[in-house]
Amino acid sequence: MIKRKFLLTAIITLLLILNAWGWQAQDQSGKALLLQEQQAEWLVTSLTPPTTQKVAQPTQGHQDALTMMKFLEKEAKSANLDLALTKMEQKGENRVHLLFEQVGFDEFIAWLEQVRSSTGFSPNQIQINRLQHPGSVKAKAIF
Repeated sequence: MIKRKFLLTAIITLLLILNAWGWQAQDQSGKALLLQEQQAEWLVTSLTPPTTQKVAQPTQGHQDALTMMKFLEKEAKSANLDLALTKMEQKGENRVHLLFEQVGFDEFIAWLEQVRSSTGFSPNQIQINRLQHPGSVKAKAIF
């Protein structure tokens, strides 16, 4: 009888501990989800074209894409992302494709905002893939 009470008490205690641990894990995942939602909202806001631009966005021609490439390269260097920028190429007459094989997510997002605020250039499309290393992503941007 004493063994059954002890066993029952141990099982109830174990269930209470597991339940508390589950609530804590759920709370942490909820906080992580909230942070991701806030980052996504900030990203959408930062990619919205500004009402005034400091530099006119190129509209046509080979020279405009080259000018854009020079501005983007300069901004990458000023943000210390020039080593992370593994590929930059002109596509068509006025498109520039950028590839960052491994860059910090926060640094990449901050760089996009820096480019938008200093040049007026906003990407038409971005693709971000999470990498194994925490906080690192592979990022593609089309301007």
